[in-house]
Amino acid sequence: MLETFEKLFKTLAEFLVTRRKQVLKGGLLLGLLCLPVAVYTLKHLDANLLNQVSDRLPRFKALKEVTTDFGGDILVGVLTLPADVAKNEKSLADLKTFGTLLSTELANVGNNPEDRQQLKDRLGEAALDNPPRPWLLQVECRLGAGAQAELRSLVQAQPHLFLRVKELAEIEKRFEPEQLKARMTALRDELSDLVGTSAEREKLMRDPLDLHGLLQASMQEALQGQGQALSSDASGYFLSPDKSMLLVLARPTKSSNNVAFNRILLDACQRAENRAIAAARKTDGGLAFSTALKSKVYGELEKGEREPELRIGFTGLHAVSVENEQSMRKDLMGGTVVAFLSLLVVFFIAYRSLRLTLNVTVTLMLAAVITLAVAGVTRGRIGVLGAGFTSILIGTGVDYGIMVYGTYRKLRLDLGLDPRAAVIQTLMRRGPGIFMACITTVVGFVGLGVVDFQAVAEFGVLTGIGLFVSSILMFIFFPMLLAGSSDAPEKAATPLGLRALGGFLSRPAGRVVGLGLGLATAGACALLVIFQPPSEPGMEKFLAVRFDPDIGNLRNKTAPASLLRDQITSKFHSGFADLRVIVDGDDEAAALNGMKEVQERAGKYLLTGELKPGGTLAQYVPNIASQDDVLQKLKALDFTAKKAAFLAAAQAEFGANAPAAFANFIKMLDDFAASIRDAHRVSIEECLSSPAGKFLAPFARVDKPTGSGSTSRVRLVCYFFPKDLQYSEEWLDRVAGTLETNPPAKCQLRVTAGRFVGFELKHSVIHDMEIIFCVVALIITVLVLYPLHSLRLAILAMIPLVFSYLFVLGGIAFATRMGWDLSLNFINLMIFPILLGSAVDYGIYMVFDNYSGRFPSVASVVEETGHSLILCCATTLGGYGSMIVGTNSGLTSFGWTAILGYVGALFSAVVVLPVLFQMSPKKPDAK
Repeated sequence: MLETFEKLFKTLAEFLVTRRKQVLKGGLLLGLLCLPVAVYTLKHLDANLLNQVSDRLPRFKALKEVTTDFGGDILVGVLTLPADVAKNEKSLADLKTFGTLLSTELANVGNNPEDRQQLKDRLGEAALDNPPRPWLLQVECRLGAGAQAELRSLVQAQPHLFLRVKELAEIEKRFEPEQLKARMTALRDELSDLVGTSAEREKLMRDPLDLHGLLQASMQEALQGQGQALSSDASGYFLSPDKSMLLVLARPTKSSNNVAFNRILLDACQRAENRAIAAARKTDGGLAFSTALKSKVYGELEKGEREPELRIGFTGLHAVSVENEQSMRKDLMGGTVVAFLSLLVVFFIAYRSLRLTLNVTVTLMLAAVITLAVAGVTRGRIGVLGAGFTSILIGTGVDYGIMVYGTYRKLRLDLGLDPRAAVIQTLMRRGPGIFMACITTVVGFVGLGVVDFQAVAEFGVLTGIGLFVSSILMFIFFPMLLAGSSDAPEKAATPLGLRALGGFLSRPAGRVVGLGLGLATAGACALLVIFQPPSEPGMEKFLAVRFDPDIGNLRNKTAPASLLRDQITSKFHSGFADLRVIVDGDDEAAALNGMKEVQERAGKYLLTGELKPGGTLAQYVPNIASQDDVLQKLKALDFTAKKAAFLAAAQAEFGANAPAAFANFIKMLDDFAASIRDAHRVSIEECLSSPAGKFLAPFARVDKPTGSGSTSRVRLVCYFFPKDLQYSEEWLDRVAGTLETNPPAKCQLRVTAGRFVGFELKHSVIHDMEIIFCVVALIITVLVLYPLHSLRLAILAMIPLVFSYLFVLGGIAFATRMGWDLSLNFINLMIFPILLGSAVDYGIYMVFDNYSGRFPSVASVVEETGHSLILCCATTLGGYGSMIVGTNSGLTSFGWTAILGYVGALFSAVVVLPVLFQMSPKKPDAK
């Protein structure tokens, strides 16, 4: 079988060599044609995090729906003081003052000319709102402060929305004769202590019964939501228990998946921060702590400013998405450069040939350009993670070139062949092995394309395509570059000690040591996996080692926004990992009933403290039954009689001038009575179309009919904050079961959360990986068996694969024992099918060469093929290892698991397999 393959590749090699110039020109022309598309693809990477998971997952689909259609994500301004500074009373007062100043400036973000000009310059004229509207809603550092301002118009038009039966009873009580008499007496005493023209006196005369205060209190109580989880201050400020951190909360008008807008928004917020600092510096007496202005570059201090005591930053998904995109792009470029430099170093040190290094570089660049062009044409845009295939392409794609050049070099040095003859013989001898190694590697990567985690699927497919292109170019284009060179290779490659190793393993004592070392290493890995310390909270196990199911942990943990989010969780013992319930009703009545049902079902979790309220439309728009009840009681109030009772009590206390003195209050009663006469049941759609509609947008949406026979669809979202941010899957399933099961008529209830998506994605990815693994394993087994024509040889070829898996699992188990941050996750889980397709290459090359009949001994196989494998492994580790210098935790962990896997495969190939070869006699027909 091997002879048949060799004849086929010899014919192909002779054809290529006779048309060498045409092959080179064709390759370069193809690269030039692909270059513009490749550049465009790199410039337009898709950084939208919501495009990284498949909509086939219902929990993720629900989360994406909430984020896209409702927004609802929170942007947080974080003001932090050193602990010793925060203990000062003036510092605390100034911190609250500055928080108010920043809230005011943030509420105006989007209305400033500079903000609008930047939006126009980056996104075009169509992105502008006319008239200008703020980009942030419900901006507040104090509970209810921002909401009240934005809901004022709605309250004035429909005051019954914030009045309940108990407030109506209180109004009735305040107009009772005895209550009025007591109030007028108390009012006279209060007025006697005030200056005649003071604002406080005017306020008392305008609303002597404090009806406005009653409405405000009712509204404030309705607004109690996430503030309960974040406010430990008696005055309602979002202040941490140790008084060192103050939060300013806001809801952006656009969802966090609009990364282009997020960049502009964060720049505008930083300018608002500078305006707040400038205003604070002008206050009487100044601030009790130092501040610093920011430059035009997001997150950097202005020139001349020193590190301040008051640290100001922003977090939330909008900020995290911007910083993640920046870091991913930086990691992509940095990883590619590191992988490329590793390639140069390995090649130049190993072969000491600048021309050879240049030839390999040109071939790899051509492969990368073609792959990017294919991705751009077929997919339009690729994700930031998917673009990371370039590092793997550089590190692994060069392996085929190493194997080609290793044989080419030996033929020229040992047999004295001219370049063209050496190329023909090289392709004939190396063709079968490269072909098999390419197919198995590509199958391992492309198999990832069916995973629901689209970032992983895209990464796998692009890497598979890139390696396939690379193998073709390394077999066709790269040898033609070698054939055109008359320079003789260096007579002595850099020694790697393989001749001595091969000789040692050929002796009986060496075979015992090699086999014993292999068994001891495998046993140590197995023991590490079996005997592990208990998993920490939030972690699970897969394949008996630690598995992190939190998709939120796959981020840049050094980015300021991520660090601030962790600090908030630490200081407030709460965070923004909110659980969301989508109420999908056929009509408004069904949706409101569904929301009421959700609140009732969630009640037991609120009572036990397992959940904290995070906001719902019910705070602002009562259900139909409640509205009808309040309206009925309001319309039954006799305001004429109440006005007469008030005037009688006022005249009894203040005399004949009472009607004139309280004219404003009388007018307020008349206006209120008029508004009640016109009051009506308020629909969700009416609220959303009011000036307060944007404020309510994160809680409700009414979709108009899209065709004949269809009806309006009403969707509501209820937000809750789990007490334990590392809640288990079992707890979440229990809560979801309580909230979702048996929904009211004409209504659907769906629960989603970022961590819920993580659990769902875990099951999906593991299920997909199991299928992929089985399918790829079957394909690779067939691919290895067919040319080798021997089950025994196929098993030998797969032994490096076994060691690669043992090294990965054992390495993670060792990291767990040492307390290092390395675990399996959604990113590095793909290393298993990848190793299945590529780690087996190490065995394939060794088995092909050992049983080819061209090597006089196992020692010579170790010396030559082992030399090439070490170089292959070095460049591969340079590609994968470039990821560990990045900042993204997912890619860093992927880099480490890849290093473990390939080191295990190399160890087995050059130490264990040579011993097994000598214990397993050659086939009689292996020629």
